[in-house]
Amino acid sequence: MQTNILKRISATQWTYERTPELKQNLSFELVKLDGENIFDRVLPGYRENIDLTSDLDTRLDQDLIKFYQRYKDSKFPSDSYCYRLKETQWNQPYIETKLEFDSFSSFNEQKQQILSRYNNLNEDKKYFKLLDTQWHGYNLISLENLETAETQSKLGNSDNQSTNSQSKFISNTLWNADKNLAYEKSHLYSGGDTQIDSWLVQNQHLNIAKLDKGCFAFNTQAIKAIQKLNMINWKQGDSSDIGQFFGRRTWSYTIDK
Repeated sequence: MQTNILKRISATQWTYERTPELKQNLSFELVKLDGENIFDRVLPGYRENIDLTSDLDTRLDQDLIKFYQRYKDSKFPSDSYCYRLKETQWNQPYIETKLEFDSFSSFNEQKQQILSRYNNLNEDKKYFKLLDTQWHGYNLISLENLETAETQSKLGNSDNQSTNSQSKFISNTLWNADKNLAYEKSHLYSGGDTQIDSWLVQNQHLNIAKLDKGCFAFNTQAIKAIQKLNMINWKQGDSSDIGQFFGRRTWSYTIDK
């Protein structure tokens, strides 16, 4: 059985087949990149939200600074394009991993925590969908943010045991990048002044930039320009230090036409 197949239906409509029965539709906006800064497209938000001129603490941060200093002025050549992800939707709900239940975790207790969170959302309830139902013979409680597609969920078995944190319920709700972006901008984090608070603020700003300027894929002309950034080895699952800032963006995929 073939799994993890990416099919190109048209320039802006692709389908990801996790299995023959489980598929995700992906819609893209084709963005012209001629003359745009390469660094700001491959690492959106980093220039504005991270001090890339100072001596930061870790070796990874130092490598990021070196990468920025070397390539901060690099531009895309003519006929460069990228695919900005606009919408995604699964054809059916599913569980992220194999169902595993914790004997020390009561489903009823987990359910009450999720219900309590929902009941305290106040005006923000309009952005959320609560599911309290049966799903394939299991009890299911799920609280989904319809704008961000983030879901807090638990399944329970007949012994009132709850699934562990890895067994996540994924819905088939349509996700839209612009709706997610608008939600993030209208719900800016406002916590304290601890190091964790600073990290949460920075992380949200990076996510906003990624939603706005991030690219899912590039055309051949743009890829050739990016590959000249030779501080990254661009091999499958890049092991270089700077590659860790890119995550799966350094992975390549064969697209079935």
